[in-house]
Amino acid sequence: MAKFTITIVFCLILITSLICLSCVKKPLEDNQVTGASIQELKQTACEAAENADTCRTRLPELGFVTNEECCELFGKCCK
Repeated sequence: MAKFTITIVFCLILITSLICLSCVKKPLEDNQVTGASIQELKQTACEAAENADTCRTRLPELGFVTNEECCELFGKCCK
């Protein structure tokens, strides 16, 4: 009887662990961002900053892309 109880407890722990792992892994896969979409976001930020004349103020606050990157990669915020 003790072996049966130990087996049941082990199976419950195993099933619970697998459920927890599947729940933790799922959001990581859903939140992946591709390199191309990061470039698009940077380009959009650079264009918006240049249009609003906030290259020196807003971009450093965001910390997502620098003035130098905007200038080198997209020809924006070079002033």
